[in-house]
Amino acid sequence: AQPAPVAIVAGDRDARVLDLAQANARRAGVRIRFYRGAVESAMPRFDRPAFIVANPPYGHRLSADDFAAPAAALRARAGDTLALLAGDPAIARALRLRPVRRFDLWNGPIPCRLLVYRP
Repeated sequence: AQPAPVAIVAGDRDARVLDLAQANARRAGVRIRFYRGAVESAMPRFDRPAFIVANPPYGHRLSADDFAAPAAALRARAGDTLALLAGDPAIARALRLRPVRRFDLWNGPIPCRLLVYRP
């Protein structure tokens, strides 16, 4: 039997970012359902455990203090696995969870960590 299709859902508060993401998804031939809004109020719930990938903006778009509400929303996703691309160590600390895996990498010229959290 074929596995159930995986739904890919992506969101952002910034309409320009969503427009770019939608255009890139179309060019890549990837079917993604997009939503506009903050992660703490607009991220959909699913009827099975989800794998959430978060790339919170760092630097000029979002400070670690601004990440408090999204961090709380992500912590509340009991049963979901989370991968967080953290370009600012303060954002990772704001999540207040212990990752099960950590990968050091670069996002262009920015040193980052990809942190994986499991329920």
